[in-house]
Formats: sequence, C-alpha cells, structure tokens
Amino acid sequence: MRLRRSISCVFLLMCWLNSFCQDPISLNNMGMKYLFGEGVPRNTTEAFRLFERAANMGYVLAENNLGNCYFNGEGVSKDLSQAAYWYERAAEKGNATAQCSIGECYYSGNGVSKDYSRAVYWLEKSANQGYPRGQFVLSVCYNKGHGVVKDSRRALILLERSAKQGLPVAQYELGNCFMHGYGVDMDVERAHYWWGRAANQGYEKAKEALNK
Repeated sequence: MRLRRSISCVFLLMCWLNSFCQDPISLNNMGMKYLFGEGVPRNTTEAFRLFERAANMGYVLAENNLGNCYFNGEGVSKDLSQAAYWYERAAEKGNATAQCSIGECYYSGNGVSKDYSRAVYWLEKSANQGYPRGQFVLSVCYNKGHGVVKDSRRALILLERSAKQGLPVAQYELGNCFMHGYGVDMDVERAHYWWGRAANQGYEKAKEALNK
C-alpha cells in the first residue's frame, strides 16, 4: 500500500515537473528569480536559459527579457543585433517596454541601422500605451526633429507626462525647462520641485542641480 502511494506521488510530481517545463510563464518567472536572486542564488546563465526556452515558445515577456540579456550581456555574451531581434519580436506583439527598447535601438543604431523614422514608429506605440520611458525618448525626437517635424510643444507635453509618472531623467529635464524657460515661463520653484523629485530617486544630475 505504501509502495503504491509512493509511486503515485512520484508520478504526480513528474507530471507537475513536466507541466512546469512546458509552461512559458513559469519558465519566465523562474528566470526572473535567478536574474535577481529572489529565493535562489543569483545565476544569470540559468536566467538566460529559462528566458530563451520561454521566448522560443512565443511568450512575449520572455522575448523582452531575452532581449535585455543580450543587450546587457547577462548570462550570455553581449549581442546587440540579437537584442534588437528579440525586442522587435516582443514589440510586434504589443509589449510597450519592448517597443521603447527597439525604438531606442533604431534611434542610436544599436544592433540595427540607425533609422529615426523607424525609431519614432515604435516610440509612438510605446508612448501611446503610457510607457514613461517611451514618452521621454519620443519627447527627445520631437525636441530635436529626429524622425518627425520638430515640435517643441509636443515634446514638452510628452516630457511632462513622463515626469508625472515618475521617470527621474524626465523629472530632471522638466526641471531644466522651468529653470531656463524652455517652452515654459521660468519658474525656479517648479524647477526645484522637479529636480527634488528626481533627486529623491537617486538621480545624480538632479542632486547636483539642487546643490548649485
């Protein structure tokens, strides 16, 4: 009786493990644990392996995470062309983070040929989903006229949206706008307000600006 029960438990465990190994969500979640050392020793190689398995199953979050591994050289040799490939795969499925990342790749020429128009295409999609980094980089495009007709007002609107969502670099740059009157009336108090919010998140340039 005990032997039958033990065999049954082993069989159920094997079924569960097999199910886990075929589940891209579980694979991706475990990859995140290894990437950040949450409940397991940090192991970026294992994280990469798990992300790769889940990404090859078409799981969009794993595709984005795999792109990050290639971009940052975590668990694998740095490869910007592979990073761009996986970012674009995830971006095509509507992932706002990946849309921003591939947009920045096209903007800077990381892993792909530099293409401002293509950058704006993806950044618009990211920004339209409310992703703060996408809004910020798109504001840079509008401010400089890269891939779009220069539009300082549109740039400021996007910058404010990003800053209000808490992106430190956007908060810092918005502070600069108020300090120097770029597209807004000069307002030292509001400049310090936005620099302060960025500084509270550890943004060094904002700390330096407040100490001047």
